[in-house]
Amino acid sequence: NLEWIFADELSVGDQIASPSSLKVSNVRAPCLIDYVKDNTLVRGPLIKDLFYFASKNGKNSYFAKELGISKRKYEDLKYSKRKMPAIFVKKLLSLFPVQTQTSLNLAHNRKIPLLMTEDLMYIIGLLSGDGHLRYSHAHGTVTQIILSASDIKIQDRYSQAIKETFNIEIKEFSSNKNSFYFNSRPIGDLLHQLVLPYSDKSSKITVPPYAL
Repeated sequence: NLEWIFADELSVGDQIASPSSLKVSNVRAPCLIDYVKDNTLVRGPLIKDLFYFASKNGKNSYFAKELGISKRKYEDLKYSKRKMPAIFVKKLLSLFPVQTQTSLNLAHNRKIPLLMTEDLMYIIGLLSGDGHLRYSHAHGTVTQIILSASDIKIQDRYSQAIKETFNIEIKEFSSNKNSFYFNSRPIGDLLHQLVLPYSDKSSKITVPPYAL
């Protein structure tokens, strides 16, 4: 009989089912800021680094033109500690590509990693199988991310991964002790843009090339 068990529960002599071959892709893991909506406000040390690289490679007026804004607006973004629209981070990264496991901060002390992580791949895998993105037509965006899981180990691992990746504490539905959720428009949109459909998931979802 076939059954699902964790790898650490395997014993000597157990047999496992596996594909005879696995197609491997050379597609580079994505920069996650590219999957965030342009108007999402972000901040963090990465932005300071990008402006530092810019100051070493040209004048403020040049980079203001590259970003499509006035010199005054550019300097305001450069020297203030306020959040800035993600579109400007995307444009600066196109000029100064950075490959670093840093995070960008969102509102309410939440965050998103700049690059794909093992925890994020785990989250996507769970949500692909037993998750759901609740889409609000009124707001035109994802408002809630939901996972159903009865296994305590999966619940704990998922909670830890969400906390580490997004700095969010998941909540449990009072009406269903095996369903967990958190609310975040930027993160919901990120997960959707990466791979997760809004509805009819089983007929639409695919394994993205960067995951192979």
